[in-house]
Amino acid sequence: MATGRHRYKFVDGEPRDELKCSICTFVLCDPQQATCCAKRFCKSCLDQMEDKRCPLCREPINCFRDGGINREIMGLKVYCTNSEEGCEWQGTINETNDTSIDTHLNSCPYQLVPCTNECGEKIRRSSLEIHLTDNCLERMVNCQYCNQRGQYQLITSSNHFDECPDLPIQCSNEGCNMTPRRRSQSLHNETCPKAIIPCAYNTVGCKKKMKREEQEKHNEDSITAHVQLTKKQLGK
Repeated sequence: MATGRHRYKFVDGEPRDELKCSICTFVLCDPQQATCCAKRFCKSCLDQMEDKRCPLCREPINCFRDGGINREIMGLKVYCTNSEEGCEWQGTINETNDTSIDTHLNSCPYQLVPCTNECGEKIRRSSLEIHLTDNCLERMVNCQYCNQRGQYQLITSSNHFDECPDLPIQCSNEGCNMTPRRRSQSLHNETCPKAIIPCAYNTVGCKKKMKREEQEKHNEDSITAHVQLTKKQLGK
């Protein structure tokens, strides 16, 4: 690590105090030794100091990079930072070594990584593929009805379903169990057996309304009344 702090669990137990920063108390990261009191600090800890005096002896601080201590630290064996999640890897801190923790974390299945669809979530690397195909709100999907393609959260939103031409919609006629697609609603209403319609003889005066499926029986039962209404209409 070039910056930050080494917050690892060490295989051989807690390192000796000489390998720890006198400011943050973690194992030194890019160790700097003060010429005034010989204490060591992380470079990032020194960079964050507003007061440029030594935090221990209060002398004007002047430091140099401690290469010897840094080599010792880079060789320390550590557990993976995901060990509590189940990763059993062990290796060194050394940044340039193939067995270093940074190299391992680039492929560790337990490591949290950002969603590549940029949905904002972080997912364990081993679960990323499932997240991208099944759970990510930014994944691309097709509408199950009209086959329009778009982001999951848009295609499954009420805004899309309010306009989807192929969305099945329950017929509003009481007793009809059909669910025609939105684009076919008008056509369905023209033939729905449960639709309430006026008698075919309404133009001659029959005021009766009935379900479409009852029209034939009504005409059969009302032949005499319809004939009389027709004669009356013609007699005007």
